[in-house]
Amino acid sequence: MAERTALYRLYDAEDRLIYVGVTKDPKARFRQHRADKPWWPEVAMKDVEWHVDSESALAEERKLIRDELPRHNERGRAWLPELGVRPAETTGVAGFVHSVYGFLKHVVETDTPLIITRHGKPIAILSPYPRVDPIAKNT
Repeated sequence: MAERTALYRLYDAEDRLIYVGVTKDPKARFRQHRADKPWWPEVAMKDVEWHVDSESALAEERKLIRDELPRHNERGRAWLPELGVRPAETTGVAGFVHSVYGFLKHVVETDTPLIITRHGKPIAILSPYPRVDPIAKNT
């Protein structure tokens, strides 16, 4: 029988998602984070969402890590360097521009749209522009 599983989101004081996790016991997991995560003092808000089973909670966790890029999640972010993404908190404006360029480059090279979300809600979409051959004659 499937067991309820919590998906939790941790936010900093500026309402930025900093960590996403999955657990059967959120209170115990928060105590564990408090004891062993140097970033725990950054946590200003916790959000817990219950799923019917661990599979659906883990699928949502993967999606959130991929789409929202919480800065303290390492698992599931192996694809980020190939997009040129670096955490904005450590790179300033130049790093932010570099990250946006990485996203745009990915969209153009793969010819696939990329949806950018915040707290699970779409806030922007980067879509490939139809390629036009400037030499082709209009008929």
